[in-house]
Amino acid sequence: MSDREAKYRDLFEKIYTDHYSKVKYFAMQYLNDEEDACNVAQEVFASFWVNIENVDFNKNILAYLLTAAKNKSLNILSRESYKNKYRSDVINDYYQTINQKLLKDNVTSNIFGKEIEVILQKAFEQMPQYVKETFVMCKLKGFKQREVAIILGISEKTVEQRMKRAMMVIRREFKDYLPFLFLFFKIGLYIYK
Repeated sequence: MSDREAKYRDLFEKIYTDHYSKVKYFAMQYLNDEEDACNVAQEVFASFWVNIENVDFNKNILAYLLTAAKNKSLNILSRESYKNKYRSDVINDYYQTINQKLLKDNVTSNIFGKEIEVILQKAFEQMPQYVKETFVMCKLKGFKQREVAIILGISEKTVEQRMKRAMMVIRREFKDYLPFLFLFFKIGLYIYK
């Protein structure tokens, strides 16, 4: 064992034991894939070990590790193969997500739920694929606009414009239902003016 390994081994093991599960969980929030999250956590700690002599231990180590996990996760999301897989998953799952967000188990949603779902489906069909995809990622999957821009390889301004376009279509389709939706379903869609 080298002097370097002896000097930092116990410290590294403590940090690894204390923070591995947090780093993995954090990566899982971005990737939604346990295997990828494990890989990210392993890469973060491998990189940490390689650079351990340069680490300032007076600063927040967990913040350092989580930042590294976030960057590695976003890199994975931006890779073409993952991006294509994610796109198909988003489109295939959007009806399920809509049901979870909009159609809660109560009397009102049971009465009007099908009608609203049909109108929302019609609105989605009128959107170009790239606008629909951006809307689903931002509003139904919960990604921030900056994250969507990174994943899709476009600017934040383009994401903003696509969201405005999606909201115009939704507002047009739901013009007679908007007061009802805001009162009963609390869908949380922001109408751009």
